Amino acid sequence: MIHPTTTIDNLKYHRIFDQLMTKNTTVGIVISCLFLLSILLSSADAEEKCIYRRYIFDIGSSATKSAAYTVDSCKKVILSRSGKHLHQNYRYCLIHDGENYLLPEDCMERGVTVLQELQKHYGIDCRKNHCVGFATAWARDANNTDEWLQKVRGLGIKMQFLSQEKEGILSFKAIESKASQYGIDRHQMLVLDIGGGSTQLSGVTGENYFAYKGPYGTDTFIIHLLAKFRPDQVDVTIGEHIKNPILFHSSEIDDVINYSNELWHNSISQNRDIAQKIENGNVNLVGIGVLMKVGVRKQLGLDKEVITRDEVRSLIKSMCDLSKEQLNEKYPLLNAVAFSSQSAMLILYGIMTSLGVDSMRISEDDVMSYIALNPRSVE
Repeated sequence: MIHPTTTIDNLKYHRIFDQLMTKNTTVGIVISCLFLLSILLSSADAEEKCIYRRYIFDIGSSATKSAAYTVDSCKKVILSRSGKHLHQNYRYCLIHDGENYLLPEDCMERGVTVLQELQKHYGIDCRKNHCVGFATAWARDANNTDEWLQKVRGLGIKMQFLSQEKEGILSFKAIESKASQYGIDRHQMLVLDIGGGSTQLSGVTGENYFAYKGPYGTDTFIIHLLAKFRPDQVDVTIGEHIKNPILFHSSEIDDVINYSNELWHNSISQNRDIAQKIENGNVNLVGIGVLMKVGVRKQLGLDKEVITRDEVRSLIKSMCDLSKEQLNEKYPLLNAVAFSSQSAMLILYGIMTSLGVDSMRISEDDVMSYIALNPRSVE
């Protein structure tokens, strides 16, 4: 008799097992139990080798995001996730430094402290645990990241700086497998990730991934808009802006929206892959990242999977003429990101208008989850 689990390598053991069962029932039963136990233990051991605990750190321009994952590396699935974000505005540090774009020592130390606090939150030491980190737009702009990188790697975190193109492509890969679930052809899907320092729009043409590298993120776009529409306030620092957000008036917002739309249209149309998709009329937009699933869905109250362009425009106008107190009363969950919320929605509206889409799906997946399953993508 041949058992269903038999392979060529262990066929001889099954034959011995069958012979013992035939000659001596008692011995056969004992050996049968031991045999089955060895299979169970072997299976449990193999399963245990597939289960890993990984900690991912996303050091963005205005916040450090983190998450602890339990993953099954054999089945490529996430079994559990818990996350925590702490605000550390590297972009403010760079702009405050002036034209040199150097990270001050105290800013570096605060950044290291934030990472230490996150490790303490998870009860880990990254020198003994599997910790992977990546830094984005602010790190691409800073002129003295080597010292910062050395400090962070000293904590045991495998840290890498992502190019804007790689950041965009990772965003697409993070939800590529969900296209069919969304009822979208992956060739028609564009993935939008708006950060504090940059914006990426990514997709695939044939089997080649591409990423549009947007010129602004939420923090940098508001500075650009102030230079255009509020030159008397262009010298207001990010720190002052965070404390007292500068919002556009209802009397000027239509001009601001039109200018923003034109800026993003001119920029996006230079990307051949996206221009071709727009021409063919086969664009399906999916938003990814903290701004989308926390900022739009939670902090600004559009808590649904699909939002419309008209709803985004309404959000932009709802913030006009508000004081900081009124803004916090209207959107109490904004907290430290209140200063960039209107510019974030202007970017989103400008891109949706440029692509000619009336709606956007928001994905709960993100780059950190993709890296948790595929750590070598950044290591």
